[in-house]
Amino acid sequence: MMITTAHPGSRFAACTRWSALLVTGLFLGLMALGMVPQPKSTVVTTTVINEQADQNPDLTLYATIIKQLQAGQSYYPATAASLREGGYPLRPFVVFRLPTLAVVSAILSIPIMHGLIWTILVTTIYVWWKLLDKAFYLPARRMTGVMLIVVGLTITGNHDLIVLHEVWAGLLITLALGVYRPNQWLPSVILALSAALVRETAIPFVLLMAAYAAWERRGAELSGWISALALFSIVIIFHRTHVLGVTTLSDVASPGWVRFGGWSFFVNVMSQTTFLRAFPQWIGSITVTLALLGWASWRSVTGLIGICLLSGFAVMLMILGRPDNFYWGLIVAPLLPLGLAFVPMAFSDLRRAIVTP
Repeated sequence: MMITTAHPGSRFAACTRWSALLVTGLFLGLMALGMVPQPKSTVVTTTVINEQADQNPDLTLYATIIKQLQAGQSYYPATAASLREGGYPLRPFVVFRLPTLAVVSAILSIPIMHGLIWTILVTTIYVWWKLLDKAFYLPARRMTGVMLIVVGLTITGNHDLIVLHEVWAGLLITLALGVYRPNQWLPSVILALSAALVRETAIPFVLLMAAYAAWERRGAELSGWISALALFSIVIIFHRTHVLGVTTLSDVASPGWVRFGGWSFFVNVMSQTTFLRAFPQWIGSITVTLALLGWASWRSVTGLIGICLLSGFAVMLMILGRPDNFYWGLIVAPLLPLGLAFVPMAFSDLRRAIVTP
């Protein structure tokens, strides 16, 4: 008689008892570590998500720049003037956002940008609905996964955040991963490059995809990702040249980003950029860790890329980032909750490996 299960099996299905115990211990340790109180200098105590556009200086800054472009001003002089007026640092050049979002918003207008982001949002949900078709045997589990994607994308529909670069970049990365197929990689390349041209902190996804293509020895796909990196590099050089043209050594410099906030800082950032911002730190630590466990257990190309991306951002945020840089978490925040849909099968396979003689 064929024995069936409620799920296709996780990446932990082949674990030995000792490897299952190691995985379980690792994630339990991360849960506990995330509950350790952070130094006050690394605690994210405010969130743009709960503030109106006219009450948040960053959103006001971006909206002002768009209005200046619509009035006929050039991006770099207008941005430099706005940064000075707001008391923001102007050095190094990376403190200037890439002009992509501001220029497109100025040309299309904010109402059209709202329509565009909702179109991308609905498309993303549909793409993930199709992708999750074979991830679960039970339709209810598939629906749970899609709802968790919706939860992750909730921030995208916030009217006041239309000018926030990380919101667009995170949405585009989520769609890029959803449409990626080893034999249909071009749409993913275009979307990922678009995300990086909106916010350069999305470039780790492009690097990850290039590394994956190289590992799989798919030359044509690798060429596509390398071309995207080359184009991005040209844009960055262009960007740096123009920023240096409107700044001086007397301008305020950024205090730097190396803070070594550790695992607790990563958990704090992900909590503040997801639905977890309404809960205590210990709930955030448990949920973020379980979501990563779920992603790690998903036995698929998408699951592998997803856990590598989330782990990479975790390492980055453990080293880099001040409390006011929590926006960076929005690049991967839409993807994080989906991992919770895979936790039951991960638990099932880990338990089986541990208790089976």
